[in-house]
Formats: sequence, C-alpha cells, structure tokens
Amino acid sequence: MAFGVPLNAAHISDNMEVIGAIEELLSKRSSLTIIRYITQFLQNVENWSIEHILKEENVEAGRIAKLAIDIEEDLQLYIALPFDSF
Repeated sequence: MAFGVPLNAAHISDNMEVIGAIEELLSKRSSLTIIRYITQFLQNVENWSIEHILKEENVEAGRIAKLAIDIEEDLQLYIALPFDSF
C-alpha cells in the first residue's frame, strides 16, 4: 500500500509500459503543453531523479502501467514517499 503525497518528493521509474502510456498521452495533447506542465511540476519538487529499473524488479509499476493503458480515461499521477521516509 502506498500513500499519495502531493509534490513533496518524486521518484519516476523508467518502465516501457509507462513510457508507452506517456507517448500515447503526448500524441493526444500538445507537446509544448506537456513540456510546460512537467517543467512547472519539477520546479515545485526539491529533489527528483529519473533512473532505469528493470521490469522484473518493478512488477507493481508494470501492473499500474497496464491499468493506465487498459482504461480509456486520463492518467493521473500520484506521488508516494517510501515507507522509510516517515
């Protein structure tokens, strides 16, 4: 179980299914709008990083990405802090 915490920290994992969902989102919306949104979001996040995590090591993110691809509604991003940061 994860707890969503808005804009306090971000950890984005590189998962090919998530990338596919993002690419689909980009194809539906203006790229400039998406870039502006991401830039504004990252300005409000003190510490952030992007790193590659193998699919086999990140099964839960794969399940979430599959859900995002399977549903035909807008994808919403919730940021969760690791349990050891409480």
